[in-house]
Amino acid sequence: MQCKICFEEPRATRVTRCGHVFCAECLGIWVREHPVKPSCPVCRKEVDPSTVVEVFDDRAGSGSGASSPGLDGGDLSAAGVEDYLRKLTTRYSRMERENAVLRARVAELSSEVNLLSALRRTPPVPPHEDDSKENEPPRPPVGVDTGSAKARSLSPLRAERIYRSHRGPVHGIDVSPDGRLVATASWDRTCKVHRVSEHEEREGGRAGEMKKHAAGQVGGVSLEHEHGIYAVAFSPLSVDRRPILATASGNSCFLWDASNGARRLRAFEHECDVNGLAFSSDGKTLVSARADHSASHWDLETGARLLTFEGHQGECYGVCLAKSLVLTCSFDRTVRVYDLRSAELVSCLQGHEKEVIGLDCSDRAIATGSDDGTCRVWDLRKPYKQICTLHHDGEVKRVKFGRADSKLATCSGAGPGRGLVRIYDTASLHCVGVAAGHQETVFDVAWGVDGHIFTASHDATWRSWREA
Repeated sequence: MQCKICFEEPRATRVTRCGHVFCAECLGIWVREHPVKPSCPVCRKEVDPSTVVEVFDDRAGSGSGASSPGLDGGDLSAAGVEDYLRKLTTRYSRMERENAVLRARVAELSSEVNLLSALRRTPPVPPHEDDSKENEPPRPPVGVDTGSAKARSLSPLRAERIYRSHRGPVHGIDVSPDGRLVATASWDRTCKVHRVSEHEEREGGRAGEMKKHAAGQVGGVSLEHEHGIYAVAFSPLSVDRRPILATASGNSCFLWDASNGARRLRAFEHECDVNGLAFSSDGKTLVSARADHSASHWDLETGARLLTFEGHQGECYGVCLAKSLVLTCSFDRTVRVYDLRSAELVSCLQGHEKEVIGLDCSDRAIATGSDDGTCRVWDLRKPYKQICTLHHDGEVKRVKFGRADSKLATCSGAGPGRGLVRIYDTASLHCVGVAAGHQETVFDVAWGVDGHIFTASHDATWRSWREA
């Protein structure tokens, strides 16, 4: 039994005609605060002090012989008021602790609701043909070891061509949607656009004997910048069959007509360096990853900044879009998932032990690459859930799903002569191929058509490979 005012065990218990229990002290103070027409603090029914029932018990200081403040409007003693305030303070502290627990739970539930709302706007993903019980691919256990020792025992990818068109590290690479163009981004301040068919150079036997281009002898379009280029991406759409390309250099993103008559279409100025970028699926907007811990969403037609995605505690290095979601990776070792329409946080993926550099997503999964030497694969439909950890010998840089989402490529490097690209089957997440030959870290990879793979390395070369 508790007093309905102080919520403590009542002293000198009083019961109103409406059946509510109070301390004599608490009820006395309440009645004196409402002298004209006192009412019950709980149900608000009128209370006649003469009808209040006193409950007797055997405890010391209570019962018929106990002195307690009445309801006749007399003054309470200082000791009684002090005791009453002490009880209220205790109760208030308890309620504060309970409220803190409830607020944490509400925040957790709100995050889950945001996730469900965002995913509900995403069209359902068709199940795999071999999924008989659950619409999920087979999953190896977390921690599966797929390091280079095992990778070297596999059939290597067949090296086709090597290009030396840059004078500095090649940091980014992408292939146009039709597979005819390859764009390479370098710290030498140039982005070069190559027509794949024009630069075929057949190997003369073994991969180590292939003929190499001399620097500057590869044809195509050269897009000049004032600073080194950190990322490059083709738009999924073209304008009058003219390819559209975006580059990230310094504190700007540039939009280019990448045809033979290359020209810059628009510049998107930032307050800091830009590390990564990604087009929306309709080609109408662009998201950029910024060094000031945020990402920006841009309208390509007007050049207006639509939204800013904030929350990281370190540089935002990569970004990708999955229908109604925006994903960003950061030096703070996390990946954050936002609602594209509102910029509200949907989920935060944690687990990497060093900076997260690479990020890509398919219709079903998210892949992240980190300097901790791992690529982690997550369920896109349940971003809290990690599917698998793929271990590497060196730092993992950018990661990329294949065009049909059936393969996943990871870039890594563990010292001179150890730049590798690994290919994983996304159904089993087993390593099925490896591309070895770069003399420094492979930083980026892009999927062409007909089994072609293109790699960009800090050894100042980019290469073409074909799956065996």
